[in-house]
Amino acid sequence: MSFIVRYAGWEDLQALLDLYTHLNDNKPTQIDERVESVWRSMLSRPNQYILLGDENGQIVSSLSLTIISSLTHGQRPFAVIEYVVTHSEHRGNGYAGKLIEKAEEIAKSRNCYKIMLITGHKEESVHKLYKKCGFSSEGKTAYVKEI
Repeated sequence: MSFIVRYAGWEDLQALLDLYTHLNDNKPTQIDERVESVWRSMLSRPNQYILLGDENGQIVSSLSLTIISSLTHGQRPFAVIEYVVTHSEHRGNGYAGKLIEKAEEIAKSRNCYKIMLITGHKEESVHKLYKKCGFSSEGKTAYVKEI
C-alpha cells in the first residue's frame, strides 16, 4: 500500500467531488461550466492549496489551505485549513494527519505566524486528531454565520 501527499490538479476534480460526499454527507456535485470555472480559479490562486492524500492512485483524503495576508504580526500572513476529509473506508490510517503536516510545512515556508482550523464535527476522534497535530481549542473562540 502506497500513500502520498500531493497537490491537486485539473484531472482530480471528479475524484475530489466524490470524496466530498464523505464530508458532512454532502450531496454529489455534477460537473458543469460553473464548477469547472470555480475549480480553474482555485487551482490558479497562488495562496490556495488543495492537498490530496493518494493511496495507490485513489484520492482518499484532502484538505484546503489558504494563506491570507495581514498587516499585523510584522505583516506576516496566516493560514486557514478547511475541508479536511477522509473517505469513510480509509479513516484511522493517519492520512488526514499527514495532510495537516504538509499544510503546516507550507504555512511555515510562507512565513505564516499561525494556522487556524475550524471544524463543525462533534466526533471526539476528529478533535483528538487536531489536538494530536498540535491545534488547541483554548484561547480563541470561533463564530460562524452562514450566509
